[in-house]
Amino acid sequence: MTRKKKRLISYRGAVATLVALFVLLPTMPVLAASAALSWSEDHKLTYWIKRDLTPYLAETLSRHPRFRGVPLTFVSVEGERVREDMDDLTRDIIKTLRHDLQKTAGVHLVWQGDRFESVPCHEIRDPEYQIAIEFVELGGNRYRVAVRALDVRERSWVSGFGREWEGLLSRPQRRALARRDGGGELLGLRAYPYSEAQADLLARNLAETLRRSVCGAVS
Repeated sequence: MTRKKKRLISYRGAVATLVALFVLLPTMPVLAASAALSWSEDHKLTYWIKRDLTPYLAETLSRHPRFRGVPLTFVSVEGERVREDMDDLTRDIIKTLRHDLQKTAGVHLVWQGDRFESVPCHEIRDPEYQIAIEFVELGGNRYRVAVRALDVRERSWVSGFGREWEGLLSRPQRRALARRDGGGELLGLRAYPYSEAQADLLARNLAETLRRSVCGAVS
């Protein structure tokens, strides 16, 4: 192929690219708006958590004499029952809340999760209150999220405490809500026993139980 023909093909390719851009330009604002709408819908729940739920919990748990300095933890519930098979969406919400609240003076969050060996004894205490999160399906992809406080000793809900949100969940959020497993902090419970291949995890669990007993004796 001669150099002249190569240049002609190159010019034709450039012209085709320009024509394609002119064709697509009128649709680009529509595509951008659609992406922004999708992002907004996906983050409605996140917006409520950041702007309403987290400030409410930080204020109430750090200042109210019933909760200030008292060991707390988060759980997933269904009605009156604490769920052992926590869904991925609730687990992500709890991680977000713990990350934000652990920096709040007066809020005492006990250990919840892995890396047990590096946790100080004051975080291994049994919780006196459980901050419960529940998703209720309302139909039409609409859900209600209820956050309440359970008095562990009295097994009763704390009157006057709570927040609710109602709205649409995005498709990724609904998929996360549907995913339930017994991994992580739930492994070893009656519903999710260790397998024969998890002897190392069982040994770790026994070590954690022993450390919990030692911490209880020290405190």
